[in-house]
Amino acid sequence: MNEIRKSNGSSSECCRGLFGVAAPTLPHAKLAIPSSLRGDGAWECGNELERSAQLLAGLSHDLLTPITRMKLRAETIGARSVRQKFFNDLDEIEGLIRDVLVYAGSAHCSDERNARLEIASFLKGLADDYRDMGKDVVVLQPNGVILTRPRPLRRLLTNLVDNALKFAGAAEIVTEIEANASVTISVLDRGPGIPDDQLAAVMKPFFRLRRDKLAARGLGLGLATANNLAHSLSGSLALRNRQGGGLRAELRLPVSWSS
Repeated sequence: MNEIRKSNGSSSECCRGLFGVAAPTLPHAKLAIPSSLRGDGAWECGNELERSAQLLAGLSHDLLTPITRMKLRAETIGARSVRQKFFNDLDEIEGLIRDVLVYAGSAHCSDERNARLEIASFLKGLADDYRDMGKDVVVLQPNGVILTRPRPLRRLLTNLVDNALKFAGAAEIVTEIEANASVTISVLDRGPGIPDDQLAAVMKPFFRLRRDKLAARGLGLGLATANNLAHSLSGSLALRNRQGGGLRAELRLPVSWSS
């Protein structure tokens, strides 16, 4: 592959057109370092995380041109069944690259400003989008307003809901607002859950449970992306197994972000 290039306007637009995701402008972004990693050695850690994100984004960008060529050439295949198989494979590759680009972008703080967000309408809109696609997503709507960045929050919750639908076929979103304490948004499912000794590991990039055939279809970046986004919102993400089976993914935002 060619030497990794810095993001520019043309590559970002190419990426947005092909995948619906803008390429992150990594060299000018501010890295979101989790509070647990701050302190001694934080500078080295931050640089290492940024280099890793740049590597991922750069490799992904280099794949865009050959994938586009392959799609154009696939159109010339005469046999319909063979042509469809080519497009299916290319669609899968596009999905993997999209996951990498979203993960690389999630490691950096968004330039979006904080905005007052009505929790009930925000979550209802998210669930309605899933139900329009025939997905079983239920929201227990709370009353309240939070101060946050809507786009990273929606991306985070989308990853959690997608994970629940993938392994359980249904998801439930529950919100708890504690005055002068915290705001917690949880995504619950009744899937197989995760072994207790691997709950922390599954939020690391490229980690997949070996027993999960469904997980083998992805890169293992969904929960890692969600975890990065939680830190960028000055919050935290925790996974817990539910009594009776299933998983609870709990996003907690600090009181300074709620009103």
